[in-house]
Amino acid sequence: MHLHPLAAFTDNCIWVLHDGARALVVDPGEASGVQAYLTEHRLTLDTILITHHHSDHTGGVAVLREATGARVIGPVGEPMLEPLQRVTGGRTAEALNLRFVVIDVPGHTAGPSPTTLRRWTAHPCCSAATRCFPPAVVAGLKVHRHKC
Repeated sequence: MHLHPLAAFTDNCIWVLHDGARALVVDPGEASGVQAYLTEHRLTLDTILITHHHSDHTGGVAVLREATGARVIGPVGEPMLEPLQRVTGGRTAEALNLRFVVIDVPGHTAGPSPTTLRRWTAHPCCSAATRCFPPAVVAGLKVHRHKC
């Protein structure tokens, strides 16, 4: 598995997790960079994971879903366009033959989110879209170091 950050806006990252054929993207606030990365690496978008409803995390979802047919996973209690698989803390989400434990981290939005995936994060206060993926804690994933 490979984990690659894509720069978004001036202060954000979109994370791409892939197995060399299929990809999962986390919080695609814009679609163009994701589409370019998928094309360049000949990847099929399988899943879009949304941590919360803010536009800098969801702005590219509709375009990517329409272009690829990817399924969308997002937190319960957040206003988001359907269809999507809703998840909440204590449950699991599966993508790319991996199972992730969902942790609710309330406070950033009105809902019980942002949602964090325990398998990916270094600290429970980091959401899946933040820069908290040091290689030492991401067992089994190759983290591509790029300034984000």
